[in-house]
Amino acid sequence: MRSQEPVDWKADEVFPKSDHKSLILVRNGVEISSPAQIRRIVKTWTPLSDMLIGGSGPRLLPPVCAPSTAALARRSFLAKYGFSVGIWLMAACFVLLVGGERQRTIGYVALGLAVYFVFDFFVLRAKAGLEERARFVYWVRHSGITRSAFVWSVIFSLAIGVGQWLLIRKTGSSLELIQSWGLVFQDARNGETWRYLSGAYLHADLNHYLANIFLFIPTFSLAWLLLGRHALFAFILGNLFSSLFSSLQIFGDFDAYAGISGGIFALLGLIFARVLFDRLKFPRCLWVNVALVSALTLFASSLLNGRSLLTTHAAGFFVGLIYYLAIERAARSRIGD
Repeated sequence: MRSQEPVDWKADEVFPKSDHKSLILVRNGVEISSPAQIRRIVKTWTPLSDMLIGGSGPRLLPPVCAPSTAALARRSFLAKYGFSVGIWLMAACFVLLVGGERQRTIGYVALGLAVYFVFDFFVLRAKAGLEERARFVYWVRHSGITRSAFVWSVIFSLAIGVGQWLLIRKTGSSLELIQSWGLVFQDARNGETWRYLSGAYLHADLNHYLANIFLFIPTFSLAWLLLGRHALFAFILGNLFSSLFSSLQIFGDFDAYAGISGGIFALLGLIFARVLFDRLKFPRCLWVNVALVSALTLFASSLLNGRSLLTTHAAGFFVGLIYYLAIERAARSRIGD
């Protein structure tokens, strides 16, 4: 796999060529030429839609970027997004007001998401903001590099999942497996230092595994697209240093550590640093979006799993951030030489 410079996403050349003389919509590979159908379908467009418009120039473009449909796509999307944000915000406040202790935890997470959605809505209200988001999302989704990274991340995820399942068949349970092969702090301090390497790749249960995998696959795919092999190095270092940091037991919540979440947060830190320090090459406020997503994930994990995971995940994030600063400094030194 290789990485790709993010300058490409701004160019029309990213999109397929079009030789259509009249207005046409291409959705999931199917061409639609009826004006009434095009208008109806464009109203459903979002930046994640696999939908392009031809007939307005030499390239097929997202509806919000094509002059003939831009106003309709933008107006319809913002109306739906604004309504959804309002409903989500009211639901979060309702849960906080009437729910019990368990429901309030969910409510705080939902309220954090609502804050993110409100910010994102105002970013996308700007005409350029929505157009940039559409172009960038298309570039990320259709890049061969992203697809390759996605496949490899799925293979890795299946490998650690199947591997743990096979080991559980021998040990009897996830708890016994972690006690035998995972990062049990007391055993690691007593000389079994290899546990710092193995512990992160085991998980406490199926829910823990699935939560990490659903975060890992898209995060790793984007990080590889932007930074190539450095995504893999940051992920490994994030797991290692998060394991070491967790063994300090600052809050004493746990006596063992498991899961690749430290590596995932290192990837988030790596992506954040990339889009922050090169923010003119990326969609407006993307670095704020990444920061909010990272902070919200930190917040949710601390509410659900205690303060120890908050500090461990934050350590992983800073590993990714520091790693990016290190490779940038090394690159500038080579240029200087």
